Amino acid sequence: MSRSRDPWQPTRILRQEIGLGTGTRPIKVVTDRAKAYLKAMGNPEGPHVLACDLLGTQLARWLGLPTFDFAVIEVKAEYGLRFLGGEPVTPGPAFLTREDAGDGWGGSDRQLDQLINPEDLTRLVILDTWILNCDRYAPGGSRINWRNVFLSEQAPAGRFLVRAMDHSHCFTCGRPLTPRIGHIDPIRDERIYGLFPEFRPRLDSTAGLEAARRLGEFRRSDADSLTQGIPQEWDVDRATRDALAQFLTSRAAFLGASIMDKLCPNEG
Repeated sequence: MSRSRDPWQPTRILRQEIGLGTGTRPIKVVTDRAKAYLKAMGNPEGPHVLACDLLGTQLARWLGLPTFDFAVIEVKAEYGLRFLGGEPVTPGPAFLTREDAGDGWGGSDRQLDQLINPEDLTRLVILDTWILNCDRYAPGGSRINWRNVFLSEQAPAGRFLVRAMDHSHCFTCGRPLTPRIGHIDPIRDERIYGLFPEFRPRLDSTAGLEAARRLGEFRRSDADSLTQGIPQEWDVDRATRDALAQFLTSRAAFLGASIMDKLCPNEG
């Protein structure tokens, strides 16, 4: 796949700082390449959310969105890592994101006015719609999670950079991945995901058209490369990997031809 960059790849975890209480029980750790947040096997939501987070983050970057630096790292028993509550982490591959100065969006228009990349709000909506991500703004507002819109301080003073973060609930909204993801209903889901009411007046037709064009370039070989890269230990079987690849490819083509008619019906 294109749009690659030099990888951030820690090789070991030096110590645990704190366990967090959100769904996947992430752990703040210190690695040999900076502080980071770890999502590991043994978490209460199972290993498939790790695969979803990895794929969603890779797809965000492919679409041109800023993300955290991320990596898959091998967790060893000797690290002695524990989730909040004291349960031990299961050794094996885990999903790691580099700590970034900033915080989740508080829901205010003022914060959005301070973005240096407001056009990426449109790309974020298109990403969430592509991957059926219910964990920012679910269709109809059935789930609203402002905190999953990350405002990075890697910007001039008084400004923010929006980053795509936390895709653990994409594809199936936290349920196990199965070959059903490749069926026509999810591929042709007409609903818009991630469209906070505050985002609507900020939709950028130029950015949207570019993202739609980009979706039209997504190929089955791109999808296969991603799904084949999911660690075996995360228990995504071959049939489900094939279905995921089919979903990503077919839905990209579907949205590439239709998403702007839904987001900006008077444009394009």
